[in-house]
Amino acid sequence: MKFLILLIFFTFSLSPLALAWDVDKPFDPDATMAAQSALKELGENNGALKVVSPTPLSLLSESLAIEGLSGLSLKADVQELNKAIDDLEAEVTETQIKIDLSSDVIFDFDKADLKQETLESLQSLATIVEQKATKVEIFGHTDSRGSNTYNQGLSERRAMSVKTWLLTNTSFSRDLIHTKGLGETKPRAPNEKEDGSDNPVGRVQNRRVEILIFTQS
Repeated sequence: MKFLILLIFFTFSLSPLALAWDVDKPFDPDATMAAQSALKELGENNGALKVVSPTPLSLLSESLAIEGLSGLSLKADVQELNKAIDDLEAEVTETQIKIDLSSDVIFDFDKADLKQETLESLQSLATIVEQKATKVEIFGHTDSRGSNTYNQGLSERRAMSVKTWLLTNTSFSRDLIHTKGLGETKPRAPNEKEDGSDNPVGRVQNRRVEILIFTQS
């Protein structure tokens, strides 16, 4: 009888939350805090539910697990996504995630074939694409060494290599991944110093593959 009373209390405690739940905002912080408050008021050892996470769920910080009567658990675990974002030093906004992969790290000199040792970075990229992407744009960049024509072709091939890997290793749609080679036209840093001498640090920054992962349709 005590268990039945507690279960009824728990149901009525959460009913306003169910009515206010927004399918477009399943992890609304206010709703999460209210739900956790109701669970805590009921108490962890009174036969209903146990709160595992003490703080509200958010995309980049927490995961929440609620364990039920018969071992049933509901988990929203964002740890893998967080790690992938941190490992790639991605820039995250409300609408997109921006990632830069250094060409010196993922390609051999003057090549467009991905290095085997870049697998970990690529798997982190795949995690983000699988979990968050609605569209992906991949841009290849080079420094200014070589002719404009050659650099343009190299940047296109490198962007396509990343796309091909994603298509092979994720279930993401081919039609939603777009590539473009920009050659040496969009440098991030000067290729030469003010005195006209070579700027190797700047060249390294310019040799890159830039990936924009759009998170909203």
